[in-house]
Amino acid sequence: MFERFTGAGRSVVVEAEARARELGSPAITPVHLLLGLLAPAAGPSREVLEAHGVRARDVLAACRPDPASAGFSDEDAGALAALGIDLAAVLRRAEDAFGPDALAPAPRGRHGRTRFSAPSRAVMAASVREAQRLRSGEITSAHLLLGLLRAGDADTLALLRSLGAETAALESDALRTIGRAA
Repeated sequence: MFERFTGAGRSVVVEAEARARELGSPAITPVHLLLGLLAPAAGPSREVLEAHGVRARDVLAACRPDPASAGFSDEDAGALAALGIDLAAVLRRAEDAFGPDALAPAPRGRHGRTRFSAPSRAVMAASVREAQRLRSGEITSAHLLLGLLRAGDADTLALLRSLGAETAALESDALRTIGRAA
C-alpha cells in the first residue's frame, strides 16, 4: 500500500505509529496521524497546519490525559466522593509516596506494528481517493491532510477547530500545495 507514498507521506505514517506507541495507544488514531502530519519530515502538511495555528505541542497537550486525574473521569471522582473518598487527595498521596510519574501509564513493550483504528483506515482510504481524484501519481503528506479532513473523524475535526483552524481553509491550502507540486 505504501509504495505510492512519497518520503514525506511515509514519514507521516511512521511518526503516527511512534506517537501511538509513545502515548500508550493500542492503535493508530486520526489524532496520531495529525501528529505525524506535524512532524518536521512531513513537509507541506506541517507548513499548512502551522500556518493555521495548529502546533504539535498543542495537539499533544489536548490528547494527553490530565496527569492529575491519572485516567479517572469527573464521574469517577464524583462516585468516589459519594463514598467519602477524595480522589485528588489519594492521587497526591500516591505521588508523594511513589514519585511524580507513579500513576502514569507504563510504556508499552509491544513488538511489531501498531494497527490502524477504523477511523484511521478511513483517513488512509480518503487520502488514496484524493490522490486518484486529483490524478496524482503519488500520495504526499498534503493528500494525507486532505484525507484526514475529509474522512470526517469528529474528535479530530473538533480538536482542529479548538485550536483555531477552519477545515475549509485547511483543505483549500492543502489543495494549493498539491497544485504547486504538480
